[in-house]
Amino acid sequence: MTFRDITERRAAAQAADAERRYREAEAQNRAKDNFLATLSHELRTPMTSILGWVQFLRTGAYTPEELEEALGTVETSGRLQARLIDDMLDVSRIVLGKFQVDLKPTKIWPNRRETLLFLMRTSSQLRIVFAAPNFRRRSMASSTRSI
Repeated sequence: MTFRDITERRAAAQAADAERRYREAEAQNRAKDNFLATLSHELRTPMTSILGWVQFLRTGAYTPEELEEALGTVETSGRLQARLIDDMLDVSRIVLGKFQVDLKPTKIWPNRRETLLFLMRTSSQLRIVFAAPNFRRRSMASSTRSI
């Protein structure tokens, strides 16, 4: 009967495993940091607009048209922030495994233009290539006419 000392081999395997887990944790931390930086920027953009208009409105020196523009921008920016926060909460629920999807029939044809524009805008911000070759040619031409 022969005995071999595998202590060094086991230690090397454990060290390699620890190194792999360390690299994975670093990658996850970088992804989290990138997510938080992007989220901060996305939240700050509408907040800056809201605060700028509020400061302007506090002066009291504005026309009715400027008031309408300010209120519209504040409302739009507030809705954007609410949507971003809802999306962030959805991501949290997904990570925790608590996200529920309510499936129901949806007519997407009436909203196709808005949906494709949203996907194109969002995908370009995320540096994802979104191709809708037939959409761009027809919809962009019709959008120029409707303006």
